[in-house]
Amino acid sequence: MKPFLFTILSVFALANCGSDASTANDVETAGTDVTAAAETALPDAVTQPWNAATASYLELKDALVTSDYEAAKQSAAALAMAIGQADMGAMGETHDTWMAATPDVRSAAQAVVDAGSIEDARVAFSKLTPPMVAAIKQLGDGGQDLFVQHCPMIFDNAGADWVSNEREVRNPYYGDAMLKCGKVTEEL
Repeated sequence: MKPFLFTILSVFALANCGSDASTANDVETAGTDVTAAAETALPDAVTQPWNAATASYLELKDALVTSDYEAAKQSAAALAMAIGQADMGAMGETHDTWMAATPDVRSAAQAVVDAGSIEDARVAFSKLTPPMVAAIKQLGDGGQDLFVQHCPMIFDNAGADWVSNEREVRNPYYGDAMLKCGKVTEEL
């Protein structure tokens, strides 16, 4: 049975060997962790600004937890700036991945900067999180444990997510009013 399996796998490998299209789905179907593969393959021109952007996102989340409007705006500005300062010429083949992952993050971060109140900043933050999660899955987590957390009650029970580097819930949408409202829904 083992020689038969080896033959089948060899034929499959040879059939796919000449393929120019290497996608995340190909990696995923091969049983490899896509995020881990992306982290090892990405050049410093991607990882350095992305790690800075991720750190700024986490600072933004923490500022919203403490209801610090000015710190939230500063962190959102730092996030947008980190993405904007990436060296596109040094990205090589990963340029397309970067361009697919970051524009929505940058524009959503700018919406937090432009928010007129802490409540508006929280609404903008809720729109920042989905593209941030998608980008983390493509560009990596910076070598840290990250968790998607969800509050089911915010926005008239529509709910919203956020990313945290701690498993313990600290809700950025309610701050002190309902600090522990939420749960971990995914580990990135």
